[in-house]
Amino acid sequence: MKAGFICFRIKPAFLVGCLMRRAVWRWTGIANWGDAMVLGLGTDIVEIGRMEKAMGKEAFLARVFTQEERSYCDGRGAGRAASYAARWVGKEAVLKAFGTGLRRGTLLDVEIVPDALGAPEVHLSGFFAALAEERGVRHIHLSLSHAREYAVAQCILEGEKHEDRFGR
Repeated sequence: MKAGFICFRIKPAFLVGCLMRRAVWRWTGIANWGDAMVLGLGTDIVEIGRMEKAMGKEAFLARVFTQEERSYCDGRGAGRAASYAARWVGKEAVLKAFGTGLRRGTLLDVEIVPDALGAPEVHLSGFFAALAEERGVRHIHLSLSHAREYAVAQCILEGEKHEDRFGR
C-alpha cells in the first residue's frame, strides 16, 4: 500500500445501504432532512400478463381505475397493459406506504395521473386524503417502471418531523 492512503474494509451491504440512502435523498430532493421525515415506504410488482387478463373485465377496470386513468392508459396503444399494470402497482405501493391495505377506502381513492412533464403524480380522495392529512403527509413521491414482463412501483410518503410513539 502506498504511503498516505488509508484502506477500509467495507461490507457490500453497508455500501449498498449508503448508496440507497443517498439515492433516496437525491430522488426526493431532500438534501438536509431537517424538518422532513419519511412517514411510509411501499413497493409492489406485478406480471403484466396478469393485468392483461384482468383488463378483459369491465367491472374490474371500473372498480380500480378512475376515468382519467383509464383515458390515459387506453391511449397508450400497444403499451396499454403495461400502463394499467404500472398504475395498479403504484396504487398498491401507496397503500403499503400508508400501511392500511384496503381495510377502508377504495383503489379509486388513489389516482395516478401524469404531471405536466409526464411523471406520475398521486391524487388522493376520500379515506386516503383524510388519512394523509391526519398523518401530516406533505408530499407523495412515486416511481413507476415496466419492462416486457413486469411493472414495479416504489412510493415514499414525506411529512413533517414529529415525535414517534417512543417520544423521540
